[in-house]
Amino acid sequence: MNNNNILTPKEKEYLENFLRPFKKRVWCIQKVGGRSTETCYIAINIKGATRVAKYEEVFMPFFDKDDMYKGMEPYHTYTLEELGLFQNE
Repeated sequence: MNNNNILTPKEKEYLENFLRPFKKRVWCIQKVGGRSTETCYIAINIKGATRVAKYEEVFMPFFDKDDMYKGMEPYHTYTLEELGLFQNE
């Protein structure tokens, strides 16, 4: 998958800033919604910090499906690498 076309530079910057504190724990990222609804959100699955929670899910605010993350397919699971995040770190 060509990660140069999935996110815009602004979207990459926003996600990198949001994810930076726990980037080593990110398992996958999904765009949720958009097929039958006008709104979407980004769901981030991270490895849990304790034995009790193996995985945790973080949700970003809702957005209009035509405004942001247009290059992401709804419900497809992406890794940081697939999205081209943190390539310079």
